[in-house]
Amino acid sequence: MIITILPSSANFHAVAYNEHKVAKGDAVLLEMTNIHGIQGFGSYTPQELQNYFMEYSARNDRIQKAQFHVAVSCKGHEYTPEQLRQLAHEYLDRMGYGEQGQPLVIYAHYDTDNTHIHVVTSRVAPDGHKIDHNHERRKSQRVLNEIMEINPEREMERAISNAKEFSFTTVGQFAAVMSSSGYDYKTEKEKDSIKFFRHGVEIGKVSYSGIAELAHENMLKIQHDEKTTSSKTDKRKKQLKAIIKKSHDDFPGRQQYQAFLKKKYGIALVFHGSADSPFGYTLIDNSRKMVFPGKEILPIKQMLKFPSEEEIARKKDTGVAQQRANSSAAKVSKGRHPSETQTPNVAGKPNLGAGADGSHYANREWEVGNHESMDDQDRQIKL
Repeated sequence: MIITILPSSANFHAVAYNEHKVAKGDAVLLEMTNIHGIQGFGSYTPQELQNYFMEYSARNDRIQKAQFHVAVSCKGHEYTPEQLRQLAHEYLDRMGYGEQGQPLVIYAHYDTDNTHIHVVTSRVAPDGHKIDHNHERRKSQRVLNEIMEINPEREMERAISNAKEFSFTTVGQFAAVMSSSGYDYKTEKEKDSIKFFRHGVEIGKVSYSGIAELAHENMLKIQHDEKTTSSKTDKRKKQLKAIIKKSHDDFPGRQQYQAFLKKKYGIALVFHGSADSPFGYTLIDNSRKMVFPGKEILPIKQMLKFPSEEEIARKKDTGVAQQRANSSAAKVSKGRHPSETQTPNVAGKPNLGAGADGSHYANREWEVGNHESMDDQDRQIKL
């Protein structure tokens, strides 16, 4: 379960965004509460709804961006939109947005593979005071954990135990495995600690020297079992290179490609450096519990170079055309008379042996065979 606080605005543009989704058929309005003067579903324009929120929020003119917009999503379809709506109400109550008279609208979206809803309300309470938003994102994560009865410390311990099963040979590789599980980290070697965070909140830490010792042990084990381990590692590395080479240019961007690799192969790509311009990456192979420096699979410059959507479309069209051509050629070959496979004579006609009558008969068969093959090709083109 994920709850994301989206950007605020003065004109409640989230209403226009969600109503546009409704108009396209990608969303539906689940709930409209405390919106006075609007008769009900379908009897208003998006602008009227925006105006209502702005007029309501004007009771506290010190708040310039009063929109409070959150998205509540789950993995796949493990929750229904109605269940998410109920969860959203509990969340809003605990966040301070549950007072009587608080206006809100809730939309269910159907344009992704995950069930999710959007909630829009105002940061102004019915009595005009500003709803507390100090450390809002930290509070949001804490509230979600309470609702879902999640113990962050216990979750982190499980993630650490899982990460220790990987064949990492550096502290950085261990941290990359943790990062692939959704944790940010901060290494403090002088304090002998690696701290882990989620949504800006520190969850816990492990001993830096302890992880460094495990990494050293993994390295010694690999060196000791060099003949078998090295061959397994090299074999898997070749497989990963083949996977990346085959699939990389089918996606227009890094996020789409990361999602594809994780879903289909259990492979995570953890990039290092700034989000816009990473200097490197680590490949996490969850199925084999292996860790590889990205440069050993595909150089970072090539990894970050994705084709445009137009180039991908042209590539697919070319592939479809080639498949059709191959299919047509196969049908033409299958439909030919056996005489076509024999060596032609000087005149370019099949040579079935001596005799004018035999040659004449062979020529007619050859002509008919070609005529039927052209029909096959025509049918393929029409299809």
